[in-house]
Amino acid sequence: MVRRRPLYNEVAHESPAPHPSLPGWDAFEQALASALSVLADEGVFCESVSNAYLDPAENLDAGQVAGLLSLGWAAPTHAPDSPSPVSAPNGSPNFFRVFPTPYACAEIARFAVRTLTDFLRIPSPDDLEYKAFDDSGHGVTLPVLPIDPAPAPPPRAKAPPKRRGPTEFAKLRAKVLAAARSGSGLGSLTYEDGVLQISIGSRPGWIRPFEDPFYVRVHVQLLANMHADEKFLARMHAEGHPRTG
Repeated sequence: MVRRRPLYNEVAHESPAPHPSLPGWDAFEQALASALSVLADEGVFCESVSNAYLDPAENLDAGQVAGLLSLGWAAPTHAPDSPSPVSAPNGSPNFFRVFPTPYACAEIARFAVRTLTDFLRIPSPDDLEYKAFDDSGHGVTLPVLPIDPAPAPPPRAKAPPKRRGPTEFAKLRAKVLAAARSGSGLGSLTYEDGVLQISIGSRPGWIRPFEDPFYVRVHVQLLANMHADEKFLARMHAEGHPRTG
């Protein structure tokens, strides 16, 4: 349960002595016992806030700490930022206690009310709010409790999607296009089916970047209107494929 400004407590389980009747607390105790009855039958891990989570003005004094310990709470085992925390149910940075099954919901409710009234000095159930959630963290409403649920935190603003930069192939295409426009003086030159149609003097040619494998092919027509016989073709082939060795 949560005090409206700000004090957070869970409930515990024991058989404390009856407490003096205070306005509103008897009805709250009965309602809390009913709410606890819907819990899974797996035991109860209980916490009561320690000074580690309180503002200095709301710190528990020595008498309150001694009272919580005498009621059956275990002292905190470590600080919230401890490099070696003790995991629940064996420890907590808050006051804590574990009660395995079987447990009595009425006894848990009485223990909670003793904690809230005698030692945390909450004057009325009207000063409380509650938080309840399932194993998945989804909020649960307990209409039987005569107190309000704590307001849900505002939803987190979604971060804008990260804009993806151009791919390496897109960068290559842009660089090739810029070079071709600069070299040819054709500012309106653009890709057609992935190819830049460009002329060098009177000779037609084309330029095409490839992504896989990653390279640029430049083709220029060197000769035109030539009669090619077998001897000429053999010579051109030899010039294009020089011998090695």
